[in-house]
Amino acid sequence: MKHAVLLLLSGAVLAGPDAAPKPADLEAAIREGTAWLRSQAKEGVFVVKFEGKEMPSPGHTALALAAVALSMPADARASDPWVKGACAFLLKAQRDDGAVSGGQYFDNYFTSAALMALTIVNDPAHAAARDKMKAFLLKLQRTEEGRAQGGFGYNDDGPGADLSNAQFAIEALRAAGI
Repeated sequence: MKHAVLLLLSGAVLAGPDAAPKPADLEAAIREGTAWLRSQAKEGVFVVKFEGKEMPSPGHTALALAAVALSMPADARASDPWVKGACAFLLKAQRDDGAVSGGQYFDNYFTSAALMALTIVNDPAHAAARDKMKAFLLKLQRTEEGRAQGGFGYNDDGPGADLSNAQFAIEALRAAGI
């Protein structure tokens, strides 16, 4: 959410002082965006079509949860019913190895997004789950010699590494204090 506001503000700076949004307009846009996100997910869970099937998506849920949680006062996040529903879904999607999975091949993305969202919510009851997510992401970092060394891939048995996966993992680990 901070990045979206910064992007909006940077565009206003480039356009000149007369085009800068007013704080009230920014707050209204955040309220409307948050209301829209809440309306798209039943009990905080986003459902998407993947390979012709509708399925709940941990990735979409986590990204929306992060945006909604950032729009709220920190002390209200963990008790909000929509936030609680999204958190419960993400925790249920977590495997024993710490990954958050929706059954697709996107363990890094889903786990990174879930870790960022749960870190923003900052409910102490989720600490152990967040620790397992951090451990899973750290396990994804490639150590073998070559071009992929130091990078992150989709999961621990997939091919190489790429910058998109690395960016998600690094941002999540950074948000979680690593």
